Amino acid sequence: MSRRRRTLYTSVCLGDHPDYIYKFLTCTRDLIVINSCIHNSVTGHAFGGGAFLAMSHDYRVMRSDRGWISWNETHLKLRLGDMFLNLLSKKVLAMESIREAVLFGKRATANEAKELFLVDAMTELSELIPKAKQMALEALGPNGIDREMLQRMKQDLYVRPSGEKSFLPETNLKGSKL
Repeated sequence: MSRRRRTLYTSVCLGDHPDYIYKFLTCTRDLIVINSCIHNSVTGHAFGGGAFLAMSHDYRVMRSDRGWISWNETHLKLRLGDMFLNLLSKKVLAMESIREAVLFGKRATANEAKELFLVDAMTELSELIPKAKQMALEALGPNGIDREMLQRMKQDLYVRPSGEKSFLPETNLKGSKL
């Protein structure tokens, strides 16, 4: 990416539109703790924010014949904020995966993303949505899960205990720099 394009990207995403970042973080927070089992279907490329959006879901299914998932912030000379770092530490348990996909910004194909545990499954485009729905139904089991309890469990898993800095954005995030 040229210096001009990188500067424009940074300016648009961070400098000129701080509300965009806040809205994106809020959306991500809401997805993480939503009271339903949600899946993300990666139909093409998921870079940076798209990859974080995918990671906000309970399950990720990626198209097997096309696309990459990657965090290209290293290549753009952008740092990740606390919320995104904590999201990765909660959702991607293998440091090898974080090293390859985030630190070095590797463009992981569906096969590589599956090996790195960045996606849960991969399939042909025509089976993407059916596979994702099947995974969600299997996760909920034959009796389902109480939605309120599911949301509380997600909050317990992904929100740090009282007294520690929360990894989810709160109202004090507005105007903060990542």
